[in-house]
Amino acid sequence: MIEVRIQKPTFLADSKCHIFKIDSEHLIEHTSATQIELPLQDSAVQTQVEPFYLAFLKAASGYFSKPLSLDVFQSRLVHDWNADEFMDSLELDGTTPLCFVWRPASIRFYTAKYEVQWVLFTVRRPPAPAPAAALPTPPTPPVTAMEAEQVPAAPVATVAPTRTPPPEGTIPFQHPATLEERRERMKQKVRKARLRALLAELRAERLAEKYYIRYGAESLEADTDSDLSYDSDNAPGKI
Repeated sequence: MIEVRIQKPTFLADSKCHIFKIDSEHLIEHTSATQIELPLQDSAVQTQVEPFYLAFLKAASGYFSKPLSLDVFQSRLVHDWNADEFMDSLELDGTTPLCFVWRPASIRFYTAKYEVQWVLFTVRRPPAPAPAAALPTPPTPPVTAMEAEQVPAAPVATVAPTRTPPPEGTIPFQHPATLEERRERMKQKVRKARLRALLAELRAERLAEKYYIRYGAESLEADTDSDLSYDSDNAPGKI
């Protein structure tokens, strides 16, 4: 069973509800070319979501006046989807699937409903399908004594010197909370940039397919230095 960490609930007077903020980054994902939000009726998504619900109810049980069952909890659930961080660069064309990763940020308890607030954590290309079974690899021939002498020696690893901690009683240059906030902002910028690069790559692939169909593969491959080529070495990675 997964573990969910929550903060003590607070009452929001303007919304007239209690809110549980969720600290743990429990991620739930799905792949689609047409839908950004989680398809909660899909069995694959349910197997990810229901363990989270159970873990939340266990973590929050001390704040309820009486036990809350999973069936009652789910019957009153509504969902709010927040993908604002990615909407400027996110476009679905209905044919190119993307993997959407969502994180539950908080749950609000109103009088007659419970609202889960989801935040889009990241978007990435879905994993490639598993390749067909390959032929068995032939055994590697033994290395002869002459070949062994020609093998270059492995480089010696160097250990970087450790940074000496500041003397006890000194004040750090920046407050830890400020550093954490800057790290999160920078991480979000990197995610946005990588998402734009991924979408640009997908568009380029679709344009290349149209080019092949219209003009043939030979004419495109002949111009390897043109703007139609893609440098895979500079492809974006993952956070």
